[in-house]
Amino acid sequence: MQLGSLSGSMRDRRNTNLSISSTGSFASAHTSPVVADHAQDSAEKGRFLWIPVREDAGPLPSPLLKHARENKHGFFDDWKKTPRWRTVVMLFVLAVVLICYTLSPMLISDVQYDAVFANADKQIDLINGAPIPDYPTPLIFQDQHGQPRWTVSIPPSFGFPLKHHEYERICSVSEGVRKSVEAMTGRPSRIQGKSRPHFWKRPYYAADRTFMPVDEAQAMTLLPAMPEGQKHISVIGHVNESSSDLPVCQSSLTFVMETSEAGFGNTLLALWLSYGMAKKEGRTFFIDDSNWSYGRYTTYFKQPPQSACSPPPANQVLPCPHSARHLVVSAATLPWTFGNAFKAEYEHSLKHGFRKNRPIFDMVRQGYQDLFDLQGEDRSFLTHKLTVMRAAASASRTPLIGMHLRRGDLHPFELEYSHDYLPFERYTSAASELFASFSPNKSSMEPTALLLASDDPDILSSHDLVNTLPSHLTVSRPQERIVLASKKTLEPAVPIRKPGSAYVKHVDENSGWEGGFYASLFFSLGKGHPSASKQGMDDEMQKAVLKLRELVGRAYLLDLAVLGHADATVCASSSAACRIIGVMMGADKVSKGQWRNVDDNRAWSWDGKV
Repeated sequence: MQLGSLSGSMRDRRNTNLSISSTGSFASAHTSPVVADHAQDSAEKGRFLWIPVREDAGPLPSPLLKHARENKHGFFDDWKKTPRWRTVVMLFVLAVVLICYTLSPMLISDVQYDAVFANADKQIDLINGAPIPDYPTPLIFQDQHGQPRWTVSIPPSFGFPLKHHEYERICSVSEGVRKSVEAMTGRPSRIQGKSRPHFWKRPYYAADRTFMPVDEAQAMTLLPAMPEGQKHISVIGHVNESSSDLPVCQSSLTFVMETSEAGFGNTLLALWLSYGMAKKEGRTFFIDDSNWSYGRYTTYFKQPPQSACSPPPANQVLPCPHSARHLVVSAATLPWTFGNAFKAEYEHSLKHGFRKNRPIFDMVRQGYQDLFDLQGEDRSFLTHKLTVMRAAASASRTPLIGMHLRRGDLHPFELEYSHDYLPFERYTSAASELFASFSPNKSSMEPTALLLASDDPDILSSHDLVNTLPSHLTVSRPQERIVLASKKTLEPAVPIRKPGSAYVKHVDENSGWEGGFYASLFFSLGKGHPSASKQGMDDEMQKAVLKLRELVGRAYLLDLAVLGHADATVCASSSAACRIIGVMMGADKVSKGQWRNVDDNRAWSWDGKV
């Protein structure tokens, strides 16, 4: 574009501002005549936005072109070409970080030392002369080298097992005690992975260097020894007399079947997982059922094989830390034993779904395979039932489809139904899909039975459920040996008014499992008339209560055992029974989708959590 004729001074100024390159940059012996003419006529050149002629015929430079990017040099280009210097710099930075990381506890320990027990709540400091308390609690003391250490004191008078809140308190207080000892010594332990990187030491099995085992503390006379009559705890298969001649096990895990819950399933899952972990860690496994609300373990299962060593003394069986030689696991200690650190250790963090929880599943599965051995007639009945079912399914060329519906006081994970129950269509549509996957040509198949187990006895005859079922599925019970009854079922047997009698009961004596399993109903079993106050009647009533609870537990186990041998099962993972069925079916069926969870689309996990 031509700008017009101006004075010489203005042209010079315009030339300075608009010229892209100077004439000197193109002065050479081989300059073309056209370029020379432009170089000589500076006035004419200043009148135009002139781009000098290039010797090569290539395209104009552009920041988007490859050769333009190659010719562009930055500050780090030369550094990138020298890998030796880059390696030296990276090693230097890494060394500085590691030195600061190692020395930081030593730099802050002097500041925290004097203030350790000023803010330590519920901590016992034997260093300052405090007496040993008469209740179970963690303690801080000095070892033979004058270094602060901590342990757990359980007075001999408490015996075994401790109460639920006592185990819970020991674990919660132990965390604060450990941190206090770390601050005093300036040498943090490696527990919980807070003081060492994960690639150095896994936090779940990291050694707590500030903890002293109870037997070592007793050898230093810091803790009292157990009396002669209390050398060993009494567990299933071992009593004090039978274990007197056996050496104490090097390490052990004792599972206490005591819980504040009324359910059976969560205790069973925790039992199997504890067994699997004990086997993985090389610990001898023991079971205590002295305070179990369902009675004795051997009422349902065969006694575990007796070990070649004896259980430890009661004061050496600790709930925390996990590195203790003799560990106890109960419902109170599950957040510590199988909490976040346990999941970080065993879950596959880079995988999803069932593959993420596969290592934990295998531990639970090992517990099921080694411990689930029903007693007496229940075992014979289960074997016969499974044989008949398999023969019928093989003859009709139909799969065994199971379904479990939990009602009562348990509600789904899904937010939409968190105060209600999942609709029946959710279960029946999933069952129909599973049936179709086994039987693509449904028209040539005979109708097959849908094995339905539920804590609600009336659900099998529910019209809402039957109306949602496809025509080729018919509902039947998994087993008929022990069945929960509702009030509607009991009335014909024990009517309010007997036939031909004018007497009508003013108090309805019939009480069934209306609407499903409720904890309040379970714990109220056997509460008799207020006039039954004599001790003898109380003993008889306790036996009756235990008998009722045993029947509930046996019915529960038989239902799950049958569904666990089905080809496919539909259930909601918010129920412990659903997760147990997955364990019984095995990893292969779970991974193939033959175990179908219809609650919140969650994969299998031992506690139902994501």
